[in-house]
Amino acid sequence: MSHFTLGQELDEINEKYDGKDDFLGIDILTNASHLDAVRGTMFASMITQSVCINNPEPPKIFTRYENQVGKYSSSYLKNDDEYKIIKKINKFSNIDNYYILIVKNMKTKEYDIIERKLGESLTENYCYLNNNEKIDSFQEKDKIPKDTLLYHSTNFDDFGNYSYGLNAKVCYMIENNTIEDAIVCSESLAKRMSFNYIYERAINLNTNDLFVNIYGDDKNYKCFPDINENTQGKVLLVKRRINYENALFDLKDEQLKNINYKSDTIVYSPGRVIDIDIYSNVPIEELKQDKYNEQIVYYLEEQKRYYTEIKETLEKLESKGAVFTDSLSFIYRKSIEYLNEDIKWRNDKTEFNNVYLKIKVLKENPIHIGSKIAGRYGNKGVISKILPDEQMPTNQFGERVDLILNALGVINRLNPAQLYEQELNFISDNIIRDMKKLRTVESKKKFLFDYIKEISEDEYESLNTFYNLLDKDEKKEFINEFIENGIYIHQPPFWNNLDFEGLSKLYNKYKYKPYEVTINGVKVEKPMLFGEEYMLRLKHEPSGKLSVRSTSFINLKNAPSKSLAYKKGEEIVSKTPIRMGNLAYII
Repeated sequence: MSHFTLGQELDEINEKYDGKDDFLGIDILTNASHLDAVRGTMFASMITQSVCINNPEPPKIFTRYENQVGKYSSSYLKNDDEYKIIKKINKFSNIDNYYILIVKNMKTKEYDIIERKLGESLTENYCYLNNNEKIDSFQEKDKIPKDTLLYHSTNFDDFGNYSYGLNAKVCYMIENNTIEDAIVCSESLAKRMSFNYIYERAINLNTNDLFVNIYGDDKNYKCFPDINENTQGKVLLVKRRINYENALFDLKDEQLKNINYKSDTIVYSPGRVIDIDIYSNVPIEELKQDKYNEQIVYYLEEQKRYYTEIKETLEKLESKGAVFTDSLSFIYRKSIEYLNEDIKWRNDKTEFNNVYLKIKVLKENPIHIGSKIAGRYGNKGVISKILPDEQMPTNQFGERVDLILNALGVINRLNPAQLYEQELNFISDNIIRDMKKLRTVESKKKFLFDYIKEISEDEYESLNTFYNLLDKDEKKEFINEFIENGIYIHQPPFWNNLDFEGLSKLYNKYKYKPYEVTINGVKVEKPMLFGEEYMLRLKHEPSGKLSVRSTSFINLKNAPSKSLAYKKGEEIVSKTPIRMGNLAYII
């Protein structure tokens, strides 16, 4: 039983209440009553610019609107009816990155398709990854029960609860590295807040081109990483135009293992190869005659097997009068077209004369200096420094902060809402510390529930009702999950949330004091508060704001010409000129 996912069971309890919906969390903004209106509007903009981090957490101060938003997402699949798996077809032999399930709807008797994907590409190479544990557990001839959550993005847990950030322990300090919107980050949080890119590199191989053997050896000609293999450094593959005057030298085995940086076309894309599509207007038998095409031929034969298996399976079902959904009909037509040797493939409406590749590369991106993160109150900032964990402020209990924020950012912007979240989590941490000192489950329960009741009567009533339904062992497990995972507090944004008087009442009752803090072993003169705040990562990255160029061509407007080589992966950094002053430095 997951602590936060108690919300599912509590939903059923709340339906029995007399029209109360506060705890159901239909609200859309966190602590709006303690927030400057402009900052609230800014958060609405930031949420659309946030990225899907790899392992998000539910917010410890939550409104329950998170799930209201999440349930309308297209990033999960829950089947509406019972299905029977007719056929499982892998795109790549013995690799489960991508496969399809041909299934039969046991209610409508229609045949449908379910695609298993590692993740989904979004705009600007951003993406989210899928949790496929459930769909991977099924085999051919299995029946999939109705309402099974077959796969979901990593923003959802197994119960369908939606998350989009991390609870980061923060403190407020005024120092050189937190001037304006600058933020100091710990190394561990920089890794925890990583997200992924999926780059799709498209490469056209003409008849007078070949790929260099940079991943192979004397026995195997290999020009790019296979599925699930990582690139060597930043180079994905290298294309060489055959110059017949130098052919005897350029086509030597040793030269085909080396990159000619002056004349070769280098495609950069560091990361792990997750998908490959190859389209050829040349028969496979003809490609086999050239050793340079060894790897290309392998993947063409894999694709031919994949589409042949789809076509033959659906032909057999069609002959028996099976009814297909539009999605299954589409993949059926695609398989027929792919296997039709009379069809010539086109790229950008132009027929190419040899081979065209699309390679997808997954790259993990941790926080860097220059990355932008934000809270839920319009409080955004740019990472100015990343420190080892042991150099971050530490309290007397050995707890370290993840982020150091600028205190003036709260005062100058009339934005106290973020302090309410920090201080509530500070008190919750101390409540857990005191719970550990108590011996019995009932004493821990009473101490915890009394605290929650001070903050939210509705949450207290719902949790108490649920707790009374548990047996002795379940009650112990329930309380231990609070101790291990933290206390999650419901705070509606506009009404029944904690105000300044309520916060003062908590401090007067529990008498918790700020921590004694040291930095690098040196004691800080004044005590400080550590408390968690829910942080999002925004899509603004320093790599996308960098331009490096030397003397080059100018256009008709007497301005430096624009380069698309970076977007194609043919340059490490962009050479398109940028307007100085817009996230730029003169070096």
